[in-house]
This record gives sequence, C-alpha cells and structure tokens, in this order.
Amino acid sequence: SKEYRIGLLAPLTGDFSKAGAEVREGMELAIEELDNQGIYVEAYFEDACLPAEAVRVSKKLIEIDKVHGVAASYCVIGTTAAAPLFEAAHIPLFH
Repeated sequence: SKEYRIGLLAPLTGDFSKAGAEVREGMELAIEELDNQGIYVEAYFEDACLPAEAVRVSKKLIEIDKVHGVAASYCVIGTTAAAPLFEAAHIPLFH
C-alpha cells in the first residue's frame, strides 16, 4: 500500500475561514476516497493566507512534517510567497 503526507494551506480562521473549511472538507473527502482504494494519506492542515503565515507554515511542512505534496487554496498571495520554498525542496504545490 502507498502512504503519502500531504499539506494544506488554507484560511482556517479569520474572515475567510468559511472558504478554508470548505477546502478542508473537500480534502478530507478525497482522502477518504483514496483510503478506500488502499492509498493512505496523512493530512497536515495549516492555517495560512497572508505571505508571512504561508512561508512560516510551509517551512514546517517541508522540514518537520516532510510532506510529499501541498495543496494551497483561496489565498493566491500566500501561495505565491511559499512556492519558491516548495520548488527548492522539489515538493509539488498545486493551487
């Protein structure tokens, strides 16, 4: 069986938390479907929208959580700031 660690950057608190919650729920549904196919995903949900937040949690995802890939949603400004970190670490980042 395959096992993956996937990070998520989304606004889980604050003004845009409703959108972030929807993204998180979508990722949880996808994980459930993958689990049914024997593909196991451990998710790391990070509350980030603004560039400084996104960079900070991205470093954690790369260095501590050792994620295989990252989904970033809604906050393009944060994703743009974090993208070079994931590129340098050869970790796919999709928005």
